[in-house]
Amino acid sequence: MRTRRVAAHTLALAGLLLPSAPATMRVADARPVDDQRPDSADRSYVGPRAPLSSITFASAGRTVAAGGQDGLVRVWDVASGRLLRLLRAPGEVFDVAAPGAGAWIAAVGDGPWLRIWDARTGALHRTIRLEGWGVALAWSADASKVIVATQPSGVAAYDLSGRLLWRRALSFPSIVVAEGDAVLAGTGRLRILGPAGDSLAVLARSAGQVSGACTAANARHVVTASRDGWIRVWDRQTRDTVRGLRPHFRIRFRVGTRELDYPEHRPLTAAACSPEGTGVAVAGVANTAYLYDGPELRLVRTLEGHRLAINDIAFDAGGRRVATAGADGTVRLWGVPGGPR
Repeated sequence: MRTRRVAAHTLALAGLLLPSAPATMRVADARPVDDQRPDSADRSYVGPRAPLSSITFASAGRTVAAGGQDGLVRVWDVASGRLLRLLRAPGEVFDVAAPGAGAWIAAVGDGPWLRIWDARTGALHRTIRLEGWGVALAWSADASKVIVATQPSGVAAYDLSGRLLWRRALSFPSIVVAEGDAVLAGTGRLRILGPAGDSLAVLARSAGQVSGACTAANARHVVTASRDGWIRVWDRQTRDTVRGLRPHFRIRFRVGTRELDYPEHRPLTAAACSPEGTGVAVAGVANTAYLYDGPELRLVRTLEGHRLAINDIAFDAGGRRVATAGADGTVRLWGVPGGPR
């Protein structure tokens, strides 16, 4: 169910992340943002002045953690909106992930390191040295190992003691998704790897320059989001597409005293699947995200409110909430229709 997207530094090189001066935020600086527009987030938290690149729910959905350019992972309490702790990384954070039970928080980023913290206390559990820069990561279903995509070397799995379990050579992978005992990894054509890193299959056609991918346990489909603006739904058995959709993003601009909306295709930055496999969420550079239902991609909610690009999106463990992390330095929580708001 985890989403994996092109690392933040890759988007920055493409001009999709707007840089700003990094800043360390005091715990007292965190505050909810009230926004009464009907399409706005249900709850928003102000983070750093630097862009946030990744987000995950932890502690069984009770907390949300976001990492960014200032080298900190911020952990908020979902119910109260209180900033609980700041987890310091050795450099800029490209990706954060927590297992379904949420006992751990892991991060990779600007350098050959992987850090794992105790999600409950914030204590550093281990720092693991990688063979290359870590750009994306995911947890196994049983939370016993972390799978990391590193550039330029490939994909590797480590246990909680830091022991290397397996390594698979891939050319500049930027996506890694754990789905049961298998792993999705790659950039264009996603490769399906087995429990020991052995190659099982490759998606039949190129998915474009993939910026996000997701699936759910026992789900039949894989969803990819690409820089060309397309959402593609793949059948895992035939390994071919069964649905494609290219959403329009509303670009607002002012002409004199009139404010106009202009529909336009924009690159997608992230994708997430709900745990039960029916919900799909995608985000884009036009500060908008969309919630869809089923492999037919029926639109159920448009998420607007970020002032800059949305760099990551994630479902909680119950599939009832979605969290987004933006280049504007804010985290926003959204209710999924049919779930609590």
